[in-house]
Amino acid sequence: MEYVRINERIRDYWRDLAGSRVMPLEKEVDPDSLEDVWSHCFVVHVEGPEKYRYVYLGDELIEAYGDDVTGYDVCETLVGEVESPFMEEFADILDKQHPIESQGQFINAENVEIRYRLCLVPLGNDRGDVTHILGGLKWKAL
Repeated sequence: MEYVRINERIRDYWRDLAGSRVMPLEKEVDPDSLEDVWSHCFVVHVEGPEKYRYVYLGDELIEAYGDDVTGYDVCETLVGEVESPFMEEFADILDKQHPIESQGQFINAENVEIRYRLCLVPLGNDRGDVTHILGGLKWKAL
């Protein structure tokens, strides 16, 4: 298989799933279809304004975070950070309902600086609400 950046892979998969709709449904995401990048992915459930909970965290991200934070609120996860580095992007996804790409850095639970590139895509329900966010993250420790 030809090498494709995770941002392109996630974005293209999302667009294929969405078709002519604003966004695909959360229940349509098939991890087997993203097998080549799934270990670099996460899924958060949108529980309310500025309230997100990890429902899936790939093995590569467990390593990046320095801990398995599946089931935790996003704001509870990165011990070295005052706030998760993705909170602003999550708010943008809810507002704009289209893919977002960014890059940055954070300090993980083992006090290691992590530099990353991120792609986020919104997932919804039958009413058109964003209920989940699928993210793909490539990273390196500094």
